Amino acid sequence: MKKNLLFPLIMGAIIVAGCDVKDHCLDQGGRYDYATKTCEKSIPGLIYSNLVDQASQAEVKTALLQAGIAEENVKKFFEQVAFFNQHAGTESLVQSGFIYTGTLVPEYDLATIISNLEKNSPNFIGYNCRITSFSLMRDLITIAKLGLVNASQLFMDQDALKTSPQKVFSPEEQKQFESFYSLVPTITTKDQTVHFEKIKKSWSEKGISFKHAQASLISVWMHSHFEGEEDFLFIGHIGVLLDIGKELLFVEKLAFNEPYQAIKFATRADLIAYLKAKYDTEYNQPTASPIVLENDQPLGALSSLKK
Repeated sequence: MKKNLLFPLIMGAIIVAGCDVKDHCLDQGGRYDYATKTCEKSIPGLIYSNLVDQASQAEVKTALLQAGIAEENVKKFFEQVAFFNQHAGTESLVQSGFIYTGTLVPEYDLATIISNLEKNSPNFIGYNCRITSFSLMRDLITIAKLGLVNASQLFMDQDALKTSPQKVFSPEEQKQFESFYSLVPTITTKDQTVHFEKIKKSWSEKGISFKHAQASLISVWMHSHFEGEEDFLFIGHIGVLLDIGKELLFVEKLAFNEPYQAIKFATRADLIAYLKAKYDTEYNQPTASPIVLENDQPLGALSSLKK
């Protein structure tokens, strides 16, 4: 009788342990092999470019066009890249092609970049991730209802669009931009599933949808919480993911005063590891970890836990 009871207990412990190994592996950005029940650790590093030279620009241009990005949008994108590189300087950027670095978060000489921008472009703060990504993907996004807008956090984006040397959006496209990036009210909880349902509901009310293409939007949703004030969700970072067959190419502008990056990934798990390393940096807070979406679906599993 004791043997009969002991066997299921042992098996249960093995199953639980297996789940723990798998969950820990995925949490660390690894790849879990279900056949061998082993964790393949991802290489901690990036293969990336800052789009300084003609060869890397040509490679990324081809990938953008093949993924379904409109030629006019690609042309404007590289005009924006040229503006930043010319006005910010490229001394701390990758000078040629794609290189490997052993970190998930490359470092740049931001003090020099900011100083150059203040001197060379005193009236224009530049383009950021939201402007860059929406500018590229505008023809692949449908927003049926533009009236539901809370764009209070977009004041810097609006100033950039107003003072930009390039006409980025038409008046209608700017309304779409502001509707897409509107704040989403939420509640104080670490449960990502609750927040994702809030995002889904908001986007459904606006009629936001995405056309099928080899290009998709990767958005990092942040949870903002201040004691005594309303909680809300917002897109803190966003980039364009291109599925180019054997690999993935992620194209992003890091921030107004930070450079463009094009990063090659083998899998979406590697992309998640990169985004977590850069943006999931808060500890012991009442807020949820960032939620990463590919278009309108979670990229990776949602969690109710927060470190």
